[in-house]
Amino acid sequence: TGYWTGWAATAFLFSKVGNQKRCLFGDTNGKVYKWDYDADDTVAGTYDDNGAVIATTIKTRAYTHGELWNEKEGWNVDMEFSKSLASATLYAILDDSGDNLVISGFDTQRTTNSLPVNFPFDLAVISDLRKAFDISNLGSYRKVQFKLTSASSKLNLKSLAVNGYLNTMAYEA
Repeated sequence: TGYWTGWAATAFLFSKVGNQKRCLFGDTNGKVYKWDYDADDTVAGTYDDNGAVIATTIKTRAYTHGELWNEKEGWNVDMEFSKSLASATLYAILDDSGDNLVISGFDTQRTTNSLPVNFPFDLAVISDLRKAFDISNLGSYRKVQFKLTSASSKLNLKSLAVNGYLNTMAYEA
């Protein structure tokens, strides 16, 4: 679930022309926009708005590892992307600090084979793309959120899992 900003749609119409499903919506300035449900999702330009790229931000819930009060130490964050095309940056937000700690920038698109190719070559894997990142350097936290951003193109996060442990021991001086 997400939302758009910067426009005020006032009317919507859902239709099907041939085999193509569409959503038409109009704004207060008299403009009518069309969104194609069945657009080619393998083309990055499908995710533009009248030629302007659309940035994407995904912010997760807070992960507490099943314990609200004790400090935790993170091990890694695992993500799975399905048919994504975007270059993304992953951030961590510790204890609602508002600070975005950069974990990594990476591509979410699977490598594909394009003909002609030089022999020998490896066949591209047709499956979801999995990425794992070390978060042991983040330090202690009670809860951690992750923010994934992309300046443009299709960003399709299928799953995200966080691994860590409770750090119930505290040093006393």
